[in-house]
Amino acid sequence: VEVVKSLNDSDGPQWKHSLFGNPSEPETFRRRCLIAEALAEKHFDLAFQVIYEFNLPAVDIYAGVAASLAERKKGGQLTELLKNIKGTIDEDDWDQVKNKDFLIFHILSWMILTSG
Repeated sequence: VEVVKSLNDSDGPQWKHSLFGNPSEPETFRRRCLIAEALAEKHFDLAFQVIYEFNLPAVDIYAGVAASLAERKKGGQLTELLKNIKGTIDEDDWDQVKNKDFLIFHILSWMILTSG
């Protein structure tokens, strides 16, 4: 219920945000990952619960959200996300999230500088 409440009507019909389904079906897994990604941007605690409740790939989800925020130049949200992630994953996994983010920031900086 909290998941559906947390997502806006602009995010699509509520049935698209259902966490229910056959856990062995790829569509259910994909939908749960998309929901966790959407939540991670604004409702990290809830995203964290969904990721661990359904055994979703936390590092991949966090890295994807970090990359998306960096691409959309949402520095404040990215900083907050990285603070939230830091204590929830192993150090080796943290490097994976941080390095992907680091590369995207450098690419974006280069694009901004060269767009003149």
